[in-house]
Amino acid sequence: MKDEFVEKARIDESGMLDAVMSLSTQIKKGFDIGVRFSAPEYDSICVTGMGGSAISGDILKDLVDLRGKKPVFVNRNYSLPPHVDKKTLLVVISYSGNTEETLASFKEGLNRGAHILSITSGGELKHLSNENGIHVAEVPAGFQPRAAMGYLLFSLLGFLSDEIALTKDEVEEVASEVDDTLGSNSPDVPTQENESKSLAQFLLGKSISIYGVPYLEGATRRLKCQLNENSKVIARYELFSETNHNDIVGWGSQDLKRNSIVILRSREDHPRIEKRVEITKKLAFGDRVREVIAPSLALGDLICLIAKCDLASYYLALLRNVDPTPVEIITRMKKALGGG
Repeated sequence: MKDEFVEKARIDESGMLDAVMSLSTQIKKGFDIGVRFSAPEYDSICVTGMGGSAISGDILKDLVDLRGKKPVFVNRNYSLPPHVDKKTLLVVISYSGNTEETLASFKEGLNRGAHILSITSGGELKHLSNENGIHVAEVPAGFQPRAAMGYLLFSLLGFLSDEIALTKDEVEEVASEVDDTLGSNSPDVPTQENESKSLAQFLLGKSISIYGVPYLEGATRRLKCQLNENSKVIARYELFSETNHNDIVGWGSQDLKRNSIVILRSREDHPRIEKRVEITKKLAFGDRVREVIAPSLALGDLICLIAKCDLASYYLALLRNVDPTPVEIITRMKKALGGG
């Protein structure tokens, strides 16, 4: 009997699988793009962007919280927070180069005299950057922003490699680990041996809540957004241990049969976080829980966790008979606004 995911592969008319499976190549090329630039002296880092471009800032923040020294802020707004000034390193990320919120914050950063690096595939951001003498880490065009995470994230990490003590050898190792993870969860691997396919089946037809632990907030948000855009479903996310102070109360009145709960965690979580997760599962979640566990909080394990979840969102799209690539309502929103 053929695997149902293989049978449904024709639904992926726009080739999202190819983009997902290119992650290791993106990682190596992205790092080479970013590492060419040297960061000036700065007191803090602000990453500004939206959607699939901004998620790189969230992942960077998790990494810097673990292995960096300067604070990182992620901005998703037309304007910048007041603390962004001449001592701030402002990284402006817009894959298309035409995201209006990001362009507005770029212009504000120029006016404030912030140190700026732009990461983009082109568009107005590239034009304005060149016009104002701003360095541009230019990544290949032709992807959906969310499918270009390897280029965007590792261009950013390459640029800040000194801050997080990231070497080219480590990047090569990460890329190799990602290849192994994608291979073991590829369409050719049967569902019973495939964690990503199994997760997709678990999520099918349910309301989805995702819970993450400290240092995995970026990965948690990423899964939520991938399910929104690839799978075309509503999903929400919360974080430990904040959830234990509010969110869990609502589960007392929920019919758990209509819900699927995903917990992203690592084997290096704080002991009290580990205890909170286990107690929360017993008191609030019941048996409607699937865990995706990273062996550690090392960069390679983090990116492999994300890769498995990205594939799960792709497989869920196939189960729902939807092409994972188009995001029609977002396109209509941009047209209604009259811009990008």
